Amino acid sequence: MEKKNIKVIDCKVEVKKKNELSKLADIFFKEDLISVKDHILKEVIFPSIKKALAESGKTAIDMIFYGETRSNSKRYSNRYKTYDDYYNANENTVVTSDRKNNFSGYVYSCDDIIFKSRTAAEDVLSELLNIIAGYNLVTVSEYYGIVNQPTRYTDERYGWTNLDNARVVRVRDGYMIKLPRPLPID
Repeated sequence: MEKKNIKVIDCKVEVKKKNELSKLADIFFKEDLISVKDHILKEVIFPSIKKALAESGKTAIDMIFYGETRSNSKRYSNRYKTYDDYYNANENTVVTSDRKNNFSGYVYSCDDIIFKSRTAAEDVLSELLNIIAGYNLVTVSEYYGIVNQPTRYTDERYGWTNLDNARVVRVRDGYMIKLPRPLPID
């Protein structure tokens, strides 16, 4: 693996170990809420709105041309879901969903780094983004190295390939970089 040129940012930080409740909340809520919201919007609400608009349009056209609404025998034909789409007949295999199940029983958790100034937190986030731009990956170990904090051997095995949703937020004791959950690195 190529040695990365990492700039250490001289800043005052406080490392906050996560308690068990925080770790549990990270496991279940952090990114799952975003995916649940997207699923509900794309798979439930938008199709329902489209169907309601289409049915309203059909009813309006029937009223214009026939003076009354015509009964539609196909209206209730979608009552049962067929799962033919999930089966690939050419290869005799079941097509799996796009969502990966990465749960292996062990959930890695990154400690919260509290910065005394917003500028320092933004500088560290900028450096993380620069590393990703140059190497397509930044590890938790490199994150800790930027803020001159000790690392564990497992910190080399987890990291990020995309920090587009990372942001600096105000917390009680200063500022923190809200990062997505670090993923295992192959």
